[in-house]
Amino acid sequence: MNIAICFNQAPPEQLRGESEDVIAEKGAEAEAHAVAGALQRIGYRPFLVPLKAHISDFIAKLNLKKVDVVFNLCEGHWGDSHKELHVAALFELLGIAYTGSRPLCLGLTQDKFRTKEILAHHHLPTPPSWLA
Repeated sequence: MNIAICFNQAPPEQLRGESEDVIAEKGAEAEAHAVAGALQRIGYRPFLVPLKAHISDFIAKLNLKKVDVVFNLCEGHWGDSHKELHVAALFELLGIAYTGSRPLCLGLTQDKFRTKEILAHHHLPTPPSWLA
């Protein structure tokens, strides 16, 4: 089984999102190595595929390696955390199984007020809030 561990590489400076997002992006490669080590210890031979600025290079590497499943650690694309859902959608378009949430879920949870409305509709408690 060909397992790709995909993670996003951070650009030199944050393009969009919260300033804390850059911390997560810069730690993504270390997380990818940790996941690879864990998979190797149980008998798999995963490989790392960094998502950089050029998405076509990323797609080419996934196709070249004939990936069966992606361990998805991507939290955006090239400094834009709002594109996290697009990475998951890319795996779906390529027909590659992947870990993590589907694009719709990722997109909805980026809209905190909409998420709160959905939770409230299902009678799940949420703290008081307002939309400015």
